[in-house]
Amino acid sequence: MRSATSIAGLTSGFPGWFIVPFLLIAIVQLFAINTIDLYSSGVTLQSLVPRLKRIQCVAIDTVVCGVLAAYAIFSSRFFTLLSNFLLFIIVWLGPWCAIYLVDSWLRKNRYDTQGLLNERGRYFRNGGVYWPAITAQVAGMVAAALWLNAYSPYVSPLSSRVGGSDLSVFLGLFVGGVVYFVLARRSVRAEGDATPKGEATPVGAT
Repeated sequence: MRSATSIAGLTSGFPGWFIVPFLLIAIVQLFAINTIDLYSSGVTLQSLVPRLKRIQCVAIDTVVCGVLAAYAIFSSRFFTLLSNFLLFIIVWLGPWCAIYLVDSWLRKNRYDTQGLLNERGRYFRNGGVYWPAITAQVAGMVAAALWLNAYSPYVSPLSSRVGGSDLSVFLGLFVGGVVYFVLARRSVRAEGDATPKGEATPVGAT
């Protein structure tokens, strides 16, 4: 019923001849995007459970994503779930982006590519955990949540007192970046300086 309603919404908003090409392109695009997502999520799962093979990781991710997608599509609360997800995603995305940018800036974008692939290499930290980054992420998320207007499920204390304004993205970026800079500047700069020039590769370089 919901699928039929969604298609009816397309026909009311676009010319009839446009619907079939639009749906075909959307289907191909979704397959292309999800292929990349399954690859990256499979790599993440394999880093958490090294004993798993790549094909096993992709199979597990496919099943999990399929179950979640089926629930979202056939649930009567699909649009509510989607809108809430988009409203709250900025809470973690802002601090995460700031931490990455500050880390890259501190080490002058010099990373040991072999070390990144080594499970027990120079980036393994304390059992695979780097507390300055986690602390900065949590602090940035709390700051973002304090000035988030995700109406109607959640309106933060600061937002409700200043006419519903939403500065969550800026607060998350600022607090996450500053906290990470204060906690990690010495060790990260030292790592960047200690990375041999022959091994250092700028992230994103081909």
